[in-house]
Amino acid sequence: MSVSTGEEELGECWPSCAGENQSPIDIQDKDVTTENLPHISGSIYDNHFREFKFNLTNTGTTVMMQLQDADYLYVEGGPLDGRYYLHHLEFYWGSDDSKGSEHTINQERYPMESQWVMYSEKYPSYEEASQHPGGVLKMSQMYSITEDENWSLSPIVEQLPNVRRPERVAVSSSPLEYALLLGVPVDDYYYYNGSFTRPPCSETVIWLVYPNANTITEEQLEAFRNLRSASGSYMANNFRQTQPLNGRKVIRSDKAEPERRRANRRRQATQSGRRARHGVSRRRGAARRVHH
Repeated sequence: MSVSTGEEELGECWPSCAGENQSPIDIQDKDVTTENLPHISGSIYDNHFREFKFNLTNTGTTVMMQLQDADYLYVEGGPLDGRYYLHHLEFYWGSDDSKGSEHTINQERYPMESQWVMYSEKYPSYEEASQHPGGVLKMSQMYSITEDENWSLSPIVEQLPNVRRPERVAVSSSPLEYALLLGVPVDDYYYYNGSFTRPPCSETVIWLVYPNANTITEEQLEAFRNLRSASGSYMANNFRQTQPLNGRKVIRSDKAEPERRRANRRRQATQSGRRARHGVSRRRGAARRVHH
């Protein structure tokens, strides 16, 4: 099986991809600075149980999900200067469970990473914002393997066979609740200034990296691995390797520990309520929604 390697297809020959403030990075807890930052808030959290239809696109290097009629969703607070409005969600994964995430935490790499991409209210569009330092916000979360199906991912996974080839676009047949796709606890994150991980690797991105891993089953992850890249090979290992920190400061909110305890209770309540609406919990292999 031919599998694409992210570095070969990212165009690492671009001079701008060799800048001093590149992403992703390896986050080392021993080097992190703790600061008292304001709470993260916004309508994206107020509406996270609402159901949205969405568009799914195979870009040739990743799969991109855009919620329909959701451009009013925003985040604010924390280290952010003003509001950042939602643009899309994208995913990065590996050919096996030992790799996949772009960021690493204490040199640990996860099998998948998702990134909510948002842009500053200071600019009229995402394209314009991406040209200015601090214009784009990426909220990143790691994924680990579990036996319990991630209900928020299921509508996306159902559509993946419809975007197996590059440039294919699919419209959701069932709505999505993105509650379990958000980084939690909302105030438990690492913050640093970096870049896009695709050429031209513009150093205009604020990163919030959430260390509390989300979950995905082997069956769900395999559906991502069956996508095709722009070269025609299987799309996997579409992550960029970690880049030098070059003296940049990585900050962690001092609200992390109490928020972690509250978020664990909220996540358990969310999962229990979701299962109650959909019947008994599905276990790995019990009911496959994707046929290869």
